[in-house]
Amino acid sequence: MILMAAELELAAWDVSGRKLWSRFVEPPWEYAVAGKIVAVDVMGAVSRIDLRTGEPA
Repeated sequence: MILMAAELELAAWDVSGRKLWSRFVEPPWEYAVAGKIVAVDVMGAVSRIDLRTGEPA
């Protein structure tokens, strides 16, 4: 799993280069990975996302 953090997008790719999911984000934002969950903080609103599916966790 490879995460791409751009100014307006967070995306996950597999090692074959296939895009798994993406999520629009608005600056300022940050993320942290804990196991299979990505916690995305966009301007103080935290979302937890399943790393493999991109669905809410």
